[in-house]
Amino acid sequence: MPKVFVLILIFLFAFSVLAQTSDLPDAGLAPDSPLYFLKNWKESIQTFFTFGAENKAKQYLHLAEVRLAEYQKMVEKGKTEIAQKTLEKYEKQLNHALEKLNQAKQQGRDVGQVLEKVSEATQKHQEILLKVYEKVSEQAKKGIENALQKSLQGYEKAIESVGKEKKETLENQLQQQKQKIKEKTGLKLKEE
Repeated sequence: MPKVFVLILIFLFAFSVLAQTSDLPDAGLAPDSPLYFLKNWKESIQTFFTFGAENKAKQYLHLAEVRLAEYQKMVEKGKTEIAQKTLEKYEKQLNHALEKLNQAKQQGRDVGQVLEKVSEATQKHQEILLKVYEKVSEQAKKGIENALQKSLQGYEKAIESVGKEKKETLENQLQQQKQKIKEKTGLKLKEE
């Protein structure tokens, strides 16, 4: 009996370590499910009842992360067409988050903490996209390259609005991230 208990503990530990490495929320109901529309409705209602530009930005950032988790799930299942559409939804959610932050900033609100969160999240997203990039077909790589471009643009917009003390550090991280993306993908970035 003790051997079974030890095996269960090892399994649970390994599972918790794997869960921590993802850093994304659980994808939940996947886009290939016939009930996926219910998830979309729930998210739309939650977003509608989220008040304030900063809170909406946080909500959209969360939804972008959910889309990225769904994207990973679809790639793992080999459903590249659905994965591509999900990646496009990720880009839209990220853009909505940035638009809401820009709106809050124009209203004179201090959005520095949320912008830092966006820059950290987009950097994490880029790492995940680069890992997936190595595993997918040439056709799917084009979609990831577009998502990487959008993510870099989001990162740059976030840096523009961060306070001077954090800006230099984030700009250095951005340059390192761009270099890493170039090395792994051969992607020529738009601003070059």
